[in-house]
Amino acid sequence: MKKSLLLLLLTFFILHASAQQELRYAESSNSLLWEISGNNLKEPSYIFGTYHFAGRSYLDTLPVINKVFQQAKIVVGEISMGNEILLNAQLEPHMKMSDNKLDKLLSASEYEMVNKYLIKISNGLHLNMFNSKKPAAIQLLLMRYTAPVKLAEKEQLMDLYFQDQGEKLKKEIIGLESIADQGRLLFGRPVKRQKRLLLKFVEQADKKEEQAVEMFEYYKSQDLENLEKTFSKYKDYTNKELNSLLKNRNIQWMKKLPAIMSKGSAFIAVGGGHLLGKYGMLNLLRKAGYIVRPIETKKAIISYMP
Repeated sequence: MKKSLLLLLLTFFILHASAQQELRYAESSNSLLWEISGNNLKEPSYIFGTYHFAGRSYLDTLPVINKVFQQAKIVVGEISMGNEILLNAQLEPHMKMSDNKLDKLLSASEYEMVNKYLIKISNGLHLNMFNSKKPAAIQLLLMRYTAPVKLAEKEQLMDLYFQDQGEKLKKEIIGLESIADQGRLLFGRPVKRQKRLLLKFVEQADKKEEQAVEMFEYYKSQDLENLEKTFSKYKDYTNKELNSLLKNRNIQWMKKLPAIMSKGSAFIAVGGGHLLGKYGMLNLLRKAGYIVRPIETKKAIISYMP
């Protein structure tokens, strides 16, 4: 009996030790999760590139993400979201046109074209339900409905999930910019410019849906090189607009991250596009003196002995 008990305890110890194995560095730079160390950090932080239209369930395919998230003391996002209802309420003033309506801004034929496409992809939503919204808000709605990953009913988007779980686990939640900043960024362009982009999106709907699928495939395979090439192929935005969306924000975020990471291990979740290129977060972190290494995420990190 004593021998059996000793064997049971030994087996438990081996299983437990196996479950606590260290994170593995990836053999190549194809990873969405990167460890940040050096530069006098007392403990490493991690940056993860999210896909804004993917839900919480997608993370189940990447169990290492949860391990890193659980051990972090601070959760950092592009903005501090609160809950989805509060977020929408705070963004609402930025999405509305105060002195115009869509059925006035768009010609009758333009309105009908956008409306037909919305009805088709949303299974029944009508444009008159959003008549006071800016064209950029409608385009964002269309992008969400045509995203190649579908959400389960009431499933949280992954960026919101990280912050919601962080609050439940009593972690500090920090936004790198304000909701007002993001509202101006998404919906602050001149309305006529927003209109042109919306109409182009609908006119080229098949092409846009193909591009979205292509990008998500590269995201799933964590192919950062081709993901960056795909970003560079988009001709919808001017260089100034692209700099506002990515480069300038990354530079501003880098002014805040050192102080955040010095407080303790941070889990930084920002859109995957922010990791890429000369002014991407990975390169900016290295230029600031940090050691940035890819973490293996495609294999399960826990392997119990048979």
